[in-house]
Amino acid sequence: MTPEENRENQFMPILQPAEWPKPRGFSHGVTVDGPGRWIVLAGQTGGDEKGDYPPDMAGQVAVALRRIVKLLGEAGAGPQHIV
Repeated sequence: MTPEENRENQFMPILQPAEWPKPRGFSHGVTVDGPGRWIVLAGQTGGDEKGDYPPDMAGQVAVALRRIVKLLGEAGAGPQHIV
């Protein structure tokens, strides 16, 4: 990690579940402590950790929602904290 990346990670810790592959060029989510605590998530798709997608929209939405809940958990939050 470069010094700049270390500095950014200090102020905006990256949310990266251990079992998920690390994305290239973006982060799944970050936390930001400022006036209040923010959890900012990138757009989650309906693909699982292996990149496989359920064949139907309902299945893909379910996967995307599970991914959101997983990322919130990485930051010590849950669905009840979504605004």
